[in-house]
Amino acid sequence: MSKEAGVLSQSLPVVAAIIGQKIDVPVAVHGDKAYTDGTRVVIPCFQPEEADMRDDAYAFIFHEASHIRWTDFSVPMNQDLAGRLTNIFEDARCECLVISHYAGAERLLGNLSRRVLTKPRPTKRAEEALLLLALSGARSNIPGQAFFGQLAEEALTHFAMLSSAARQVFDLIQQRVPLLSSTSDARALAEEVISLAKLNSPTNPKNDPGSDDHQGRPSEEAGPGDDDQGQLKEGTGSVGDNQAQAQQGEGAGPDNGIETDVGVAAAKRLHAAARAQPDEERPVALPSAVAPANNGNGQGRLRRVVPTARLMAAQFECLAQAEARVEIRHRSTGRTLDPRRLYRVALGDPNVFRDVRRAETISAAFHILVDKSQSMRCCISDALDAALAVSLAVQGRRGISLEASAFPGPSKTEVYTLGEGQVVPGALDGLRADGTTPMAEAMHYAASRLAMAPGLRKVMIVVADGGPDNFASATRIAQQIGKSGYLIIGIAIGEVAHAALSRFTHSCVKIENVNELAAALSGVVKHSVYGRR
Repeated sequence: MSKEAGVLSQSLPVVAAIIGQKIDVPVAVHGDKAYTDGTRVVIPCFQPEEADMRDDAYAFIFHEASHIRWTDFSVPMNQDLAGRLTNIFEDARCECLVISHYAGAERLLGNLSRRVLTKPRPTKRAEEALLLLALSGARSNIPGQAFFGQLAEEALTHFAMLSSAARQVFDLIQQRVPLLSSTSDARALAEEVISLAKLNSPTNPKNDPGSDDHQGRPSEEAGPGDDDQGQLKEGTGSVGDNQAQAQQGEGAGPDNGIETDVGVAAAKRLHAAARAQPDEERPVALPSAVAPANNGNGQGRLRRVVPTARLMAAQFECLAQAEARVEIRHRSTGRTLDPRRLYRVALGDPNVFRDVRRAETISAAFHILVDKSQSMRCCISDALDAALAVSLAVQGRRGISLEASAFPGPSKTEVYTLGEGQVVPGALDGLRADGTTPMAEAMHYAASRLAMAPGLRKVMIVVADGGPDNFASATRIAQQIGKSGYLIIGIAIGEVAHAALSRFTHSCVKIENVNELAAALSGVVKHSVYGRR
C-alpha cells in the first residue's frame, strides 16, 4: 500500500467521499468495478500508487455525478448512431456544468479525456468518421479540453472526403453544443446531425472509400447516396448504458474500437487497475450513506430523551463556563509585574509576576457509530435514544459538532445516517436490529465524515455489543485512523464486546447494560472536550 494510504486525508476512498459530499452525490468505494446506478457513484476499492490513476478516479466521480445531477435518463441513449451522438453531446453539456460549479473538475476531466479517449484516425466508414468529428468538435468546447481542437480539424479533413456535408455538420456542432440546456436538446442535435449528413452524402458510391455495402458490386446497382446513408442508418452504436457495461467489467466501447464515452473508458481503466492490485493491499471498503425511512415524527422518542438531554446540557454548560474563566496566577518569574502584590516582596514572597491563563478554544468533532446487528435487537431502541440525547445536549454548543450513524444499512456497502449535524428523531423510528457487524466499513465511513468535519480534535465513538465481522480489516482501518490523528473510543456493552473492541480502539469503556449508555456517551464527550468525566 502506498504511503499516501496511511493518512486518511490522502487515501482514495476518503478523498472520493469528500468529493461526493462536495457535489452532493453519494459515493461508495467497494469491489473492483466503477459505475453509477443513477443515484450514486461507485468506484473500485483500491489504493493506486500512481497519482494519475487516483486523479482518474476523482474525474470519474465528477463525470458520473454530473449525469446524476443533470441528465434526463428517460431520453434514449442506446447503441445506435443517434444514441451515441446524444451521449457525446450530453457528456460535453454535463462536463461544462460540473466544471462551472466545482473547482478542480476542469483539470481532472481534461486529463482524463486526454488519456482515455481515442485519437481520431483515418477510417473508411462514414459513421465512424462522423462520430470522431462529433467527439472532437463537441469536446473542444469544454473548458480545459481545447486540445481537441486540433483533433477536430483532422477529423473534419477526413470526414470531408466521405461526405460533402462535413463543414456544415462541424459548424452545426460548434454552434449548438455550447447552447445545449437539456438532454432532450442533445438528442435533437444528434438527430439533426444525422439528418444533415444523410441529406448531403455523396451520390457516387465509387467516390466513397468507406462503402462496405458496395464493395464488389457494380456501381450501377447503387442508387444515389445509398453508401453513406446505409452506413449512417445501421450504426455500431455508442455506449448507451454505462452502468451495465461497467458492472460487467467491460466498458470498453463499441466493437469498432472507437471510444466516445469518457465514463465507460475510465470505468474500464479503473477496473483493470483494481484487478491488478493484490487483495491485501486494498483499503477497507467505504460504504455510502442512506437515510432511514422516516416512519414517524419522533415525538414519542423525544419525550423519552429530553429530560436526559437537558441534564447533560446543563453539565456541559457548567463545564464550558468553568473553562471560559480567565485564571490568574502569580509566579516568581515572568514579564508582567502585579503592582498590587509588590508589598509581598518585603514579606519574603517573590510571587509578584502575573501569569494569565486563558481557556483554550474548544474545537471538537464527534461521530457516534451504533451497532444495529441482529444481536442488538433487545437494546437497539435504547441505544438510539442515548445517541439522540447526546446530540440534543451538544446541539448549538460552540466548537462541538456531532453526527451519528447506524450499521449495517440495507447492505454491507451502506450505512444509515441518523442526521448531519444532529440526530433526527424521526429517522430513528423505523430502524430495526438485523444483519451482521461490518464494523470496519462503518468505521471507514465515520472517518470520512470526520475528515470533512470542522474541529481540531476528532473522535469516533463505537457502540457495540460484540466484535466486528473481520478483525483484520477493523484493525487495519483503526491503524489508519490513528495515523491521521483521530481518536477511536469504544463503548462496549458487556465483557465480550469489551474484549473485542479493546483490540483496536484507543480506549474502551465497558458498561453492563444499555441503560448506562447515555451516561457513558456523555462522559466520553465531556472528557474529550473538557478533560473531565
